[in-house]
Amino acid sequence: MAQWWRSEHPIVLLVAVFVVLGVAYSVTVPLWETPDEVAHFAYVTHLVRTRSLPLQQMGVLDEAHQPPLYYVVAALISSVADFDDATGAYQRNPGFIWAGQGGSDHNAALHHTADTFPYRGIALAAHLARWVSVLTGAVAVAFTYAIARCIFPETRRLALLAAALTAFNPQFLFVSGSVSLDGMTAMTCTLALWQLIRTLERPLQWQGWALTGVWCGLAVLSKPSAFVVGLVAGMLLLLCAICHRSWSLLWRGALALGIAFLLVSGWWFVRNWALYGDPLGWQTFLTNWAVVQRNSRVKWSDVCGFFSTQFQSYWARFGWMTVSAPRWIYPLLLALCGLSLLGWGIWLWRRRYRSLSVTQSLGLVALVLFPLLQEAFQFRSVFVFNASWHQGRYLFPAVAALSTLLAAGLWNLTPNRVARTKSVMVGAGLLLLAIAMPIWVIRPQYAPPTLAKWQVWTLPHRSDVTFGERIRLLGYRVERAEASDQRNA
Repeated sequence: MAQWWRSEHPIVLLVAVFVVLGVAYSVTVPLWETPDEVAHFAYVTHLVRTRSLPLQQMGVLDEAHQPPLYYVVAALISSVADFDDATGAYQRNPGFIWAGQGGSDHNAALHHTADTFPYRGIALAAHLARWVSVLTGAVAVAFTYAIARCIFPETRRLALLAAALTAFNPQFLFVSGSVSLDGMTAMTCTLALWQLIRTLERPLQWQGWALTGVWCGLAVLSKPSAFVVGLVAGMLLLLCAICHRSWSLLWRGALALGIAFLLVSGWWFVRNWALYGDPLGWQTFLTNWAVVQRNSRVKWSDVCGFFSTQFQSYWARFGWMTVSAPRWIYPLLLALCGLSLLGWGIWLWRRRYRSLSVTQSLGLVALVLFPLLQEAFQFRSVFVFNASWHQGRYLFPAVAALSTLLAAGLWNLTPNRVARTKSVMVGAGLLLLAIAMPIWVIRPQYAPPTLAKWQVWTLPHRSDVTFGERIRLLGYRVERAEASDQRNA
């Protein structure tokens, strides 16, 4: 144990820093100010109140089409709160319009003193659901490190850089601090990718493919778009069979992968087929959500807008896509990605791939395939949906692969002795960015409650008087005017 701690304590500390930052984001960002958080929490509330899955209903724009894994876990944890206490419940800001439809107001909800710490009622339940997301994000960070260690075992600091690129991504922290299934999707996809890479070390053993199928099934139960990781697993199984020239490996692995996948997630497809007439309930979803579908031909400007919005919102675009980081941040992040690509070019030019084992090579293929296929799936949305779907968080299922590739490219840019120092500088820079975003970018954009609860408690005179529908006098302080003030009056 002591030896393990000496070698692995950096990643433990990094994950702990992520948890602290994730909680900080969750309490800094006001409730209901993250994309679709109202609908995600409504799903949790439905589970707590009815002990049943919600159904898609015509004309109702909610998250009932989503698989239940995150919501079930969040409901189990948040059920300790009193859902009958409406403290902190969503109250719509009548002036808010989502940025994709031309809005500029940052406050999707109205915020009150009752929403502040210490939380109770709905506010407590929502924050508990947010903290479930923080924990799922922490697991994704830890296994990003594990994936990088599997493929690049000789460079521990490269793996730490990969984990830091996930942990200190401000957008990943923002999403991980919200009521959202994206953290659970990132976690399950990362675990599926890790298990796949572990399976590539002993591809002839069917047990590894079965475990991969289990994690792929759990990923699909997190979010339908996570099917991509299962597709990657199938493609790597085929490549393994070709490399080993073994049809037995192909059919045994396919059976183990497919059966395990269906045992975990098959019930979800059967349920959808019985309720909606197709395994995903996709046609019902498209009918319900016609408002977000494209109603014009795709132009080159739409394609450019897709990539621009996606890149910015992968790193730092908050609220309901209304709060951006300072403009100079994005060119720096783009330069970081460009340097990583240059590093991969140097790696290929020097033919360093010759030093990789067959297992490492196949694992690297999986790392490249996953984000490419995920991006292809998301790019399809340009032709089907409007700008509301051009969000970088939809790439978070592949965040571990993207972070590992980015870290390896930066590492290959310079000799190892320089790369160590450079990785520390990149990680420290991202950490500073992650700390700065909630303090100087996010929080100032939202109208805070007039007083926090602790400030109300310090008032000498307490009251409970309501004026109209939105103003409630909780207390007051009487201050005697100075004599000079009275003469001036």
